[in-house]
Amino acid sequence: MWTTRSEEFRTFFVQHALAEDEIDLAAVAAFHAYSSASRTFSIEEFSRWSSALIVQKLTAAGALVTEGNLAYFDHHLKHDYLASRYLAQHRDEWNDDVFMTVTFRASSFETIMLTLEQIDGTEAADYYLRQVYDWHPYGAGYAIAEARRTAASCEMRAVILAMLAERRLDMMTRTAERAADTLNLMRTDEAKPFQTATTLEDIFRIVNALDSAVGWFRDWRTLYTREPSSRAVDEDLVHLSEADSVNGWTASNVLKRLMLSDEQQNSVRQVLRNAADASVRWRAAHVLGAFPNTMNSEALLLALRDQAVSVRLGATRSLIEIAARDATMTSVVFRGLTEHVADIAVHRSVFEEVQRAVFIARDRVPANWTSYVLPFIALLQGKSSSPYEEDQWDRITKELVTTYGV
Repeated sequence: MWTTRSEEFRTFFVQHALAEDEIDLAAVAAFHAYSSASRTFSIEEFSRWSSALIVQKLTAAGALVTEGNLAYFDHHLKHDYLASRYLAQHRDEWNDDVFMTVTFRASSFETIMLTLEQIDGTEAADYYLRQVYDWHPYGAGYAIAEARRTAASCEMRAVILAMLAERRLDMMTRTAERAADTLNLMRTDEAKPFQTATTLEDIFRIVNALDSAVGWFRDWRTLYTREPSSRAVDEDLVHLSEADSVNGWTASNVLKRLMLSDEQQNSVRQVLRNAADASVRWRAAHVLGAFPNTMNSEALLLALRDQAVSVRLGATRSLIEIAARDATMTSVVFRGLTEHVADIAVHRSVFEEVQRAVFIARDRVPANWTSYVLPFIALLQGKSSSPYEEDQWDRITKELVTTYGV
């Protein structure tokens, strides 16, 4: 019986097609094949990265299906496994661009999970999860939920579990639902307390009860469990710009719960405008959504033209959050979003964030919410590039009306 999914696929290739060194060559080819943003690829290109003999063996085994000059694997998970085998061995490839490529823009996290299964050593596994976490928190959550084996530390797993548990409490229902779904995938004893937590205080108690002598985790815990609504200190803002994704994103989430002075909010706006790292600018945009005022909304509107799609996505979400948090800001924010509709519509991940963010918990949604949202939705729908996108917007419109009325 195989201990992991990745071992299951390795066994298939060894028994039916390739020697170990040939699997490594096929893994290189499979990884590079995904750069075409399709599961179908050029046979000539695949052969160049591996060999004609490897293509022949994979085809004879039925793993590779060829059609003219093109080919694809008979099951996409075989391709995912090979790509993950390469990725697990190439630490320098653990970055946002590569993760976006091998997951088809975060639509499929199997390669991320299979990679984690194959990483030996706690330091390497923790580093990998930090990189994934910085790119996509649900990717990190899915990886530890579905991996049958991981060398990641219990401390790193606790950080991700706490993040998911807190997101279950989010005012945006799609965020809460997705976090709950990811958390509920985890079938381990360490996940159970987080799955049953219903308040932030519950999560704090779970985290504080964890016995660990690991320095970075103890520092993280001190930051994470800051008293909500207490006054932020300048050190909190310094954490926002840390290279370490765990501390950086934890600071971003914690700052949303604290009281920030006007001067401190201005510091966050400066980070949003001037930080060289797109992830840091994204974190700053995330913070500002918790503080509804004109200066923050104007800074976020400017960020809708940021070169990084992640920053545009974060700014879009935070603008909708401001509109939902303060009824006096709702019309102003949607007027601004309307003026920037072209900046939002140009990137699929950004307008899909709109489709998620406009669903606000019933006990927190402003009156007449749909009267502000629907005209904006109509403009985005007018920018649709396919019947599929138009249908998506139709479904969103119907659900908004059903949920909140006209």
